[in-house]
Amino acid sequence: MSKRRIKILCFLFTIILVGGVSVHGQEGHTEQGLSSPGKFIITNGSDTTRVNFYLRNGDGDWTKFGLDPNQDAEYSNATTIRIVSEGNRVIQYRVRADKRYRIYWREAERYWDVELLR
Repeated sequence: MSKRRIKILCFLFTIILVGGVSVHGQEGHTEQGLSSPGKFIITNGSDTTRVNFYLRNGDGDWTKFGLDPNQDAEYSNATTIRIVSEGNRVIQYRVRADKRYRIYWREAERYWDVELLR
């Protein structure tokens, strides 16, 4: 195979790989994609525990929020959510306008996580 052909194949592979990573998040978790700073809803999926989390827009500062058990609220002008769990385990996902997310406790792994509901 010629060097030029190898370079083209490497380039195409990189485009496909990077495109797949930016469009798909972890399976079963929050959708990872292009962000938009419109309105979205976050629900606390716990029946017993208040959960605190942080939101930010782009590269701006993190702002702390909290939701009581089974509470939901509408947020806007944010593109990323972050939750710090026991042992300083941090999860961070992009959020998208017009979507609904649920924060829930992963008992087996012992940390808070976020999933896209719709």
